[in-house]
Amino acid sequence: MLPNQHFKSLTTLILFLFVGFSIKAQTIVINEYSCANLDQYADAYDKHEDWIELYNPADLPVDISGYHVSDKKEDPTKWTFPAGTTIKSKGYLRLWASGRNEVSGQHYHTNFKLVQTKKTSEMITLAKPDAVIIDTVEVKKTQKGHSRGRVTDGAAQWGIFMKPTLLKANQGSVVYNSYADRPDFDQVAGQYPGPITVKITNNEPASTIHYTLDGSHPVVSSPIYTEPIEISKTTVLKAIAISDSSNVIPSFIEFSTYLINENHTIPVVSIAGYNLDKLANGNENLKPHGSIEYFNVAGERKARAYGEYNSHGQDSWVNDHRSIDIVVRDEMGYAQHLDEKIFSLTDREEFQRLILRAAGDDNYPGNFLPDHEGCAHVRDAYIQNLVKAGNMHLDVRTATKAIIYLNGVYWGVYDLRELPDDHDFTEYYYNQGKYDLQYVLTWGNTWAEYGGDKAMADWEDLADFVLDNDMTKDANLAKVEAELDIASLIDYVIVNTVTVCSDWLNYNTGWWRGFNPEGEHKKWGYILWDNDATFGYYINYTGVKDTSTEALPCNSELLEFPSKIEIEDSWYYVSDTVEWNGKTYYPGDSIFIKGYEYTVNPDKNDHMAVLNKLRENPKIQQYYLSRYADLMNTVFSCDNMLYQLDSIVAVIEPEMPRQAARWGGSVADWKKNVERLRNFIAKRCNAIYDGMTDCYDLTGPYEVDFNVNPQDVGKIQINSITVDNLPFKAKYFAGLDVNLTAIPNDETAYAFKEWTTTGTGIVTDKNTAATTLQIGGNTGVTAQLSKIVGIEDPAIDSHTFEAIAAPSVTYGPINIRINLPQNAQQLNAVLLNSNGVIMGNLFQTTKTLPQGQYNLALNLQEIPNLTPGMYFIHLNTETGHQKTIMVMLQP
Repeated sequence: MLPNQHFKSLTTLILFLFVGFSIKAQTIVINEYSCANLDQYADAYDKHEDWIELYNPADLPVDISGYHVSDKKEDPTKWTFPAGTTIKSKGYLRLWASGRNEVSGQHYHTNFKLVQTKKTSEMITLAKPDAVIIDTVEVKKTQKGHSRGRVTDGAAQWGIFMKPTLLKANQGSVVYNSYADRPDFDQVAGQYPGPITVKITNNEPASTIHYTLDGSHPVVSSPIYTEPIEISKTTVLKAIAISDSSNVIPSFIEFSTYLINENHTIPVVSIAGYNLDKLANGNENLKPHGSIEYFNVAGERKARAYGEYNSHGQDSWVNDHRSIDIVVRDEMGYAQHLDEKIFSLTDREEFQRLILRAAGDDNYPGNFLPDHEGCAHVRDAYIQNLVKAGNMHLDVRTATKAIIYLNGVYWGVYDLRELPDDHDFTEYYYNQGKYDLQYVLTWGNTWAEYGGDKAMADWEDLADFVLDNDMTKDANLAKVEAELDIASLIDYVIVNTVTVCSDWLNYNTGWWRGFNPEGEHKKWGYILWDNDATFGYYINYTGVKDTSTEALPCNSELLEFPSKIEIEDSWYYVSDTVEWNGKTYYPGDSIFIKGYEYTVNPDKNDHMAVLNKLRENPKIQQYYLSRYADLMNTVFSCDNMLYQLDSIVAVIEPEMPRQAARWGGSVADWKKNVERLRNFIAKRCNAIYDGMTDCYDLTGPYEVDFNVNPQDVGKIQINSITVDNLPFKAKYFAGLDVNLTAIPNDETAYAFKEWTTTGTGIVTDKNTAATTLQIGGNTGVTAQLSKIVGIEDPAIDSHTFEAIAAPSVTYGPINIRINLPQNAQQLNAVLLNSNGVIMGNLFQTTKTLPQGQYNLALNLQEIPNLTPGMYFIHLNTETGHQKTIMVMLQP
């Protein structure tokens, strides 16, 4: 090799090493981001997600394989770029902050989402593979459609873009320095007994305040604020500051609703926005943006936000008084959700979505249409809250009543409702996010709200398996029980048959499951959607055989098959002016409605077919009938149903005069409809008992008195319910075993002794805490509990320690997990029967055990002559520590 050739090769090698070093060392920067991408840039799923743009200022491509991005500085390695990720020279890379955690082509989806309206700002970080952060940006609020970015690509200074430059040069768009400061009002939003004067403070130098009083968004053409504003009627005041500087964007909107001389007995919600009135008046294609404010009964504003409104309801949209949905949008820069505990039946305090429901098809006055005869303005909310309060195995649209003002105008009595078929709901209650869901809905047609075609296919596969296999075989039933919450399906059928619903299965049906292993609700379970068509009211869309108070519970079994429905000729007498089939009718007129017939196939998704097949298994049939009886004694008892109805009616009764004045009708007419509903329920809750004996091989019902002795030291599980308010008077049937389990309130102090009965009741095994009761007439049954002998009162003992048995129901083997709070000497474990008698020793050690956790592997079968039943493992140490654990030995 010639000298110059050697020198040339060495130079090439050095250059190569230098270039390689430069590619790895060159700094990539976070160049632009947007948390306000409500409707601009779409990903490959046609969804509008928050995004982050990275920029490579180098003259060479940079390989960022193994680099990380995060929304938390304390967790900089939250999401990692896959191998082979390169940003070309002077190039960009787009990240969707969607939470999907996937890479598909040039679509990089992080495992986190961004929120710009948190009280404590999030931080976007970029880190090298060794977790060293090389760039950090604080997430700051922007208005809808805006972004924040470097004023030019890679520059140190940041600004705001009203027209974002995703994957393009930042210098190609106008950049702004800031938003103008938002104005302040000197009067807080809320209720006032008379006119007020509001002074607006301008917090932005060299600017002008523009305001509106009609709920619309202030713009440059809106009135200019020059002096305090007198407000003499309920008004939504909105104001912005517009700077004289071309580098400053108009401020966020300050807004407040002033309720002037309004007196309400329920909470008030004020909604306001341009075109919101047009949406509420029937233009369902509009999706206006606007504000929402929530006021408690005292008239104090507790929460506010900005969001997107859309129409809600199908049939009920024909009413003048319509329902609306609100979706609070973080992208608008005001709030991520409405922060307030709105519902008494849930502890939830954050709501991104709410339904503002005008009582749906049960709306009063319902435009006085013939199909709405008997409308009471309560049915659906009443049933859903009844189910929620009863802890049934269903997700519901939890409800509370409220008054709505729209752009400052009284708009009537509404229900505020949760929305179960939304990931905001499933994430809060079950830790199942939108990418973890299979959620199927039926309203005429069936579709997957989440999960796509696979969700539909998975449900069909499960239904086919049930219908094609023998459900009396344990292995087949076990497979179904692993995928389907059978208790939820049964509850869904029971609530719709008790209430004689005629608009379900082929309408208003939803069922779902989640796949997050750390979440709950991983089996298919059901929701309640719309229960207006109940208790003999509204159109029979489902083809229910009988919608009277005497409807048999077993009629639901027939819904597996198509049926023909015949509607007889009828007359409807008009009480108010009404439009019907293109003709106007006036009070005193009558409308002839010609009868017709139609065929309906309600069970196209096989819900009833699946349940009917499952009930061929005696275990499921026993549960179904027992669950029906349990609910008739609790949730659907006459006392409970009528009390809950009277309660919700009492809540809105003071508000109904104004509702009628606004939308028509009269309080007297409404009360007549409520009484009609109440009479139906009073008859129905009794008739259902006769229906059970007509449908099934049962007799009765008979009165059963359940009790525990001594009083207040225990509870009884009766089939599917646990009753701690004893004595408990109920009605059950002969021919249907009642499963019982006695449960001491304090298992370290009391133990089960025996069952005693009066009347005709026969307990299968009176000496076993878990047994069955058979009745042939009125009876009483009492769980006798006794104080455990030889064990100190827990109130006296100050040396207890933590110990957990797993499983607590066993054939013999059992593990005891112990947590000693301090050093202990000589740990002993003995087994006691339910009377406190020692049956044998399980474990003993003379060693000193240091503070910490221990596992004991025991086997109860090592003690001879044990019979199945309840036992207690009593653990104690020489230093005075003790703990008693109840276990059940199975046969």
